[in-house]
Amino acid sequence: MANSEALFEAVAAKDAMQVEKILDTKPELVAIRNHQGLTPLLMAVYHGADEVVELLRKRGSRLDVFEAAALGEGTALRNALEDETGAVNRKGPDGFTPLHLASFFGRSEAVSWLLERGADPGAWSDNEVRNQALHASIAGARSHEIVRRLLASGADVNATGGGGYTPLHLACSRGDAPLVEELLRRGAEIRPTDDGRTPAQIARDYGHPQVVELLVGLSSQGQDP
Repeated sequence: MANSEALFEAVAAKDAMQVEKILDTKPELVAIRNHQGLTPLLMAVYHGADEVVELLRKRGSRLDVFEAAALGEGTALRNALEDETGAVNRKGPDGFTPLHLASFFGRSEAVSWLLERGADPGAWSDNEVRNQALHASIAGARSHEIVRRLLASGADVNATGGGGYTPLHLACSRGDAPLVEELLRRGAEIRPTDDGRTPAQIARDYGHPQVVELLVGLSSQGQDP
């Protein structure tokens, strides 16, 4: 147990040297999962620990569907889906589908491939975040290409996730004015979150004056930001 905890701590710290040292002693730990169900590899991807990811890839076995989606590894993703019927919409131990992960990490080719094979853009994550792939794409890599692909595939621009957050609220929190405009053109409604904050208030709270100005301009046209 101590070794596994030390491994995940080293991964989170992006300490490739320590990760290698632990795996030299206990190579089987490369496939272990933590209390959230994450493998060391998926945790390394979440933490942006590229050197650790490379090390674990060399030490590890075949990628599962979630690791492949998060990394955007097309061949591994195809192999994983062929091995398990229904895996395209399966939720991982942390509650996210492969489409959530590919969207969050900006893997546009993987997103397109998953959608073509039946991934549901309206699937909700099974965790406290409670979001859809569109939320994930904006909260993560913020790829406009992926946002457009998800919307074209039927994603709900007004899907309301945990805390009452819609994709528009997330775009405002990230200060992405072009994306805010894109979502509004696609029919995003200007509504408050569960705690009563409007999109403009969220943009202001996060220090994004350009987005505030955009939304205030809408207010002058009779809409309520």
